[in-house]
Amino acid sequence: MSEPKLVCPLLDQFVVGQPISEHHGVRCYPAMQKDSDSKYILKIISIPASQRSLDALLLAGAFSSPAAAQDYFRELADGVVKEAEILQQLSKLEGFLSYNGWQVEPMETGTGYDVYLLSDYRHSLDRRFRRETMTHLAAVNLGLDLCAALAVCRRYGYLYTNLRPGNVFIGEDQRYRIGDLGFASLDSLQHASLPDRYRSAYTPPEIADAYCSLNTTVDTYAVGLILYQAYNNCQLPFEGTAPSEPLPPPMYADPEMAQIILKACDPNPENRWEDPLKMGKALVSYMQRNSVNDVPIVPVPAVQEESVAEEASDDTLPDDDYLAEDVQASLALNNALQQESQPEVSVQPEEISEAEEIPEVEEAPEVEETPEAEEIPEVEEIPEVEEIPEVEEILETEEIPEVEESTQEALSQEETAPVAENAEESDDVNAILALVDELIAHEVPDPVVVPSSGAAEASEADALPDEEPVAQAYAEEADDADAYRPEAADKVPAKKQRSYKGLIIFLLVIALGLGLFTGGYAFYQFYYLQSVEDISLISSDNQVSVKLTTDIDNALLTVVCKDTYGNTQRRPVENNVAVFNTLNPGTKYDFFVEISGFHSLVGETKATMNTAQQTSISNLVVETGMEDGTAILSFAVQGPDTSWQVVCTAPGEESKTFPCIDHTATLRGLTPGVTYQVELVSAATLYLVGQTTTSYTPIEIIYAQDLQVVSFRDNKLTISWTAPAGTSAKSWTVRCYDDNSEKTITVTGTQAVFEDLDSAKSYKVEVKAEGMRNGVTVAVPANIVHIYDMQVAGVDANSLKVTWSYSGNAPEGGWRVQYKVNNGIDFVVFNLQATEATLPLIPGCQYEISVFQDDNSPVLNGTTTFDTAPAEAFNNYWLTADNINLYPCLPTDIPHPGLHEVTCPDTFAPGSKATLLIHTQSIYREDFGEIVNLYVIKDSNQAVVGMTNPVRIWADILEGGVGILNLPPLPSTVGSYTVEVYFNGALVGTAPIQVAVAE
Repeated sequence: MSEPKLVCPLLDQFVVGQPISEHHGVRCYPAMQKDSDSKYILKIISIPASQRSLDALLLAGAFSSPAAAQDYFRELADGVVKEAEILQQLSKLEGFLSYNGWQVEPMETGTGYDVYLLSDYRHSLDRRFRRETMTHLAAVNLGLDLCAALAVCRRYGYLYTNLRPGNVFIGEDQRYRIGDLGFASLDSLQHASLPDRYRSAYTPPEIADAYCSLNTTVDTYAVGLILYQAYNNCQLPFEGTAPSEPLPPPMYADPEMAQIILKACDPNPENRWEDPLKMGKALVSYMQRNSVNDVPIVPVPAVQEESVAEEASDDTLPDDDYLAEDVQASLALNNALQQESQPEVSVQPEEISEAEEIPEVEEAPEVEETPEAEEIPEVEEIPEVEEIPEVEEILETEEIPEVEESTQEALSQEETAPVAENAEESDDVNAILALVDELIAHEVPDPVVVPSSGAAEASEADALPDEEPVAQAYAEEADDADAYRPEAADKVPAKKQRSYKGLIIFLLVIALGLGLFTGGYAFYQFYYLQSVEDISLISSDNQVSVKLTTDIDNALLTVVCKDTYGNTQRRPVENNVAVFNTLNPGTKYDFFVEISGFHSLVGETKATMNTAQQTSISNLVVETGMEDGTAILSFAVQGPDTSWQVVCTAPGEESKTFPCIDHTATLRGLTPGVTYQVELVSAATLYLVGQTTTSYTPIEIIYAQDLQVVSFRDNKLTISWTAPAGTSAKSWTVRCYDDNSEKTITVTGTQAVFEDLDSAKSYKVEVKAEGMRNGVTVAVPANIVHIYDMQVAGVDANSLKVTWSYSGNAPEGGWRVQYKVNNGIDFVVFNLQATEATLPLIPGCQYEISVFQDDNSPVLNGTTTFDTAPAEAFNNYWLTADNINLYPCLPTDIPHPGLHEVTCPDTFAPGSKATLLIHTQSIYREDFGEIVNLYVIKDSNQAVVGMTNPVRIWADILEGGVGILNLPPLPSTVGSYTVEVYFNGALVGTAPIQVAVAE
C-alpha cells in the first residue's frame, strides 16, 4: 500500500495525521484545514489492497502484464468513483451524506491506484453505541430512518451492501444518515459479489465469501442486526461472522419488537423482510400500537447514578479530542497546547481508584432496613378486610338453610309443590324464597287466644261449618254412654275450640305464606329481573356503537368492552346506545351489559365483534422533480392496500389526476408558483388514517451546468457555465474565495471574470441564482497549466501536426493528445515530451483535439477543432478509382488470391476481423515506391469508429490485379458501416460492411 500524499487539488491547504484505522486496503486518516478548526476524515482505498495480491494474480496468469493489470485496476478505481457519484446524487434526498470530494491517483510505488475520499468529521452510530444507551424512541427512529434511506436507494436502482454502525452518522437534527460507499446495481445483482472491504459482522451468513451471489435482503438483515444491538445493551449476540442458526431474542426488546428484529435477522433469506419499506411499515405499526417514549432501553438503577456520572467524566480522550490532537500533532502546534493535554493522561490512575470505590455506593440492601421498609409487611395485613367474604358466606350457607327447614315444617307437601317446580331457578331466586320462608316460620310461634263464651263458640261454629261433623260425632258418643255428665260436656267444647284455633292458625299461615310468596315472586319477576330484548353492534370508521333494545332506565346500564388481552373500557348508555371510539383496528372485542342496584339482567346481554382493519398512510412527501413543473410524491401504507391515485387541485385550474406505481407518483404539468392541494385517493373503500393530503408549490428549476475554468493567466480568472434551455435567471451571483479572501460579482450572462488573483494559489468558485436550492462550485488549483496558441495544420496529404504553448509548470509525465473524428471514438497519443504531435489525416472530417497532462492533472483551454479538406479521387500508376473494385471478405493467408479463393459473406460478427479484396482488370504500372494506406471505418452517422494507416510498397498491394487489404477490427456494436480506402490521401473507394449477430 502506498503512503498518503497531499494530492492536488483535493488536499490543498490540508494536513493529514497518522492513520486511525486500516483494513482490506482501506485506510482512514484525520485531517484538518490549515488556519481552520474544521475536522475531516480522509479515506484512501488502495486498488489492489497489496502488491502481494497483485503478484499472486500475475503468477496465476490473471493478467498478461503489469500494464494489463494497471488498466484493470483503473476500471476498479473508476467503479469507486461511480459509487461516490451515486452517493452524491442520493445525498440530495433524505437519508444519505456525500463526500466533500474525491480524486484518483496512480500509486507512487507499484501497480495500481489510490482513491482519495474526503468528508467532514461526523459522529457515527458506532460511537453512540459505545458511549450511551439508546432510548426506545431513538431506536425506532433509527430503524425508520435506515428503512427510508434504503428504500430511496432501491428506488434509484441500487442495493446498499455496506450497512454497519460505523457507516451511519447522526446529524444535528438527530436524524440518521448513511455516509459511505457500498452500492450494487439491482439489475446485475445475481452476477455481483461483495468486496472484502464491505464484509462485516452485519453481512448475512449466506454471503460467506466473494464467490457468493448477493440477494435483496442484505440491507434489511443489517438493519435488523443494528436494531438487535440497540435492544441488546449495544452488543451483538455473536463474535466474528454472523451464525447460520437463529438468534435469541434481544435482552430488552418486547415480544413485538423482537419479532420484527428476528424476522430481519433470520438465517434463511426467504423468511426476512424482502423490502425495507415493509420493515418500515412494521415499525410504524409498532409505534402506533405501543407507547414508545424517550426513556433508555436499558434501565439504569438509581443508586448507580453517581457512579455513572463518574464514569462519564472518565472520558479523558473523546473521539473529537483524539481527532483534533492527532491532526494538531501533525501541524506541530506549540508545546503549551501539548502540556494542556498531559493532565488528562495523568488522571487515569485516580479515575481507576475512584472506579474501585464504586462498590461502596452499591449499599442498596441497607435501604431495605429502614423503618419504612420494615413497616411494609404490617401494611400488607389486608386479610382483615377479606372478612367480608366470610359474612357473605354466613348469609348464604348458614342462615338460608335454617329458613328452608322452618318452611318445610310449616308447609305441607301441597304447599311446597310450587317451590319444587321452581327448583331450577337461579340462586338469587332461591335466596328471596328463603327470606319469604323465614318470615312465615317466624309467624307460627305467636300465641292464639281462644274465646271462652258460648257466643264466641257459636260464632266460630257459624263461621266454620266444616266443624259440624266433629260436634255430631261427640254427641253420638255421649248417647252411646247412656249417661249425661256435666264435666264431660264442659270439656268437649274446649276440645273443639282448640281444634278450630289450630286450623285457623294453619290457614292463616298458608295465607300469609302465599301472600309473601306472591309478593316475593312479583318482586323477583317485575323488579329484580330486568330484560334486554336485543343487543346489536354498529361499526363505522373510527367507532363502535352498542345499541340495546330494552325498557330499562338507561341510568342503571353500563356497557363493558374487553379485548383478548383483558383491557377494559366502560361507557354509559344514552338513548339505549353506548359509543366506543378508542378501540384498536383489527381486534376482537367482547361487549357486556351491566346493571347497577338490586337487579339482575336477563335476555341478550353479550355480543362479540372484530373491529375493521385500518389503512394507515405515513411519510407522505412531495419532492421537486428534475424538470420544471414536475414533482415526485411518495408514501407508505400500513394495513390493507389497494391501487392509488393522486389528485392535484388549484384555484382556476382543472384538477389533475396521476396514477401511483408502488406507492410513488410523478406529478407533471404543474404551474410554478401555484399552490396545489394534493390528495391521495384509494380505488377501494378503506378505513384510512394518517396523512392523506398535503399542499405543494412547484418552483421553476434554475441551475448552472458545465461549470468550468476557461482560463487562469496573468492573475486573471475566467469562469463559464451553461443554463438549461428555458431557464430565466435574472442574474447570477458568482463568488470566488479561498481561506483568506473572497470576491463576489453579479452577472447577467453565463461568464464571469475575476482579476487581481494570484495564480499560485488555489480558489473555489460558486455560481448561484435566485431559485436555486444549492449553488454549483468548481475548484481552481494553484499553478494550473494554461494552454494557449494551439495550432493545427496539415503536413502533407497523410498527416496533421498539432502544436501549442502553455503557462504554468511543465507536466512531469509529459503530454497526452486525445482526438476524435466526426465525434467518433477517442484516439490517443501518449507520452509526448515536446509540445507537438502528428496525427493521421482523414480527408473531409472534423477533428476535436484535446491536450492533457499525462498524469490527468487539469489543463485549461486545451481543446480545439479542425476541419480537413475533402480528398481527391485516386489517379496514379495508370489506374483511377473508377476501375478499382473493393469486396469485404473474411481473412485469408493468401496474399494475392483469386476471386474464387476468398469468402465474401453478407454480414460479419461484432468485433471480428475482416479484409478487403482489391481487384482491377485494367493495366497498371508496376512500381516499388512506398505509399501510405489509410483504412477508415465509419458508422451510419459518419463518425469514425476505426482506423489504421500502414505504409506499403505499391508492387506488394496488387499482383495480377488482385490484393488483400487488412482492416482494423470491426466495431462490437451491431449496425451498418462503411469502409473508406485512401492511397497517399487520395480516395480509392468505399465498401459497405454489415455487422450482425449470427442466427
